[in-house]
Amino acid sequence: MSGSLKSEGYDGIENKIKNKLVEMITQITTLLLKTRIEKVIEQKDLDFTNLLDAEKFILESQQDIRERKEMILSATLNGRTKVLESVSKKHKTKPITVRFLQDFDQFVGADFTKYGPFKTEDIATIPNENAQALIAKNISIKLHLED
Repeated sequence: MSGSLKSEGYDGIENKIKNKLVEMITQITTLLLKTRIEKVIEQKDLDFTNLLDAEKFILESQQDIRERKEMILSATLNGRTKVLESVSKKHKTKPITVRFLQDFDQFVGADFTKYGPFKTEDIATIPNENAQALIAKNISIKLHLED
């Protein structure tokens, strides 16, 4: 709704009113969705039937976080170091797709594979540990690819 309102062309006072309406609608929508999501996250026994698909998407990631916390805690408390080592290795080498913002030389990744060299605007899938380092240095940005 606010998208079509934004594209409408007005002059003077009408333009100011339109801009204020767009701002108010955006604030109300943001507040409504944030409140719904926070309320849903706090519930223990959740009925998914009345949720928006976007809310379900967020809640699934929350469930993944809870399961990961429980797995790490259990492995730590039970001395299962192999589980912790496996998790660490998987996290470091998990493939991440990035776009390079500048040229970058060849490097050996966390998985001991050679990557590059890369030119500005190249897209590559590299290990998470290397991707995070390059992102932190503003050499690349993470791309979110649709499944």
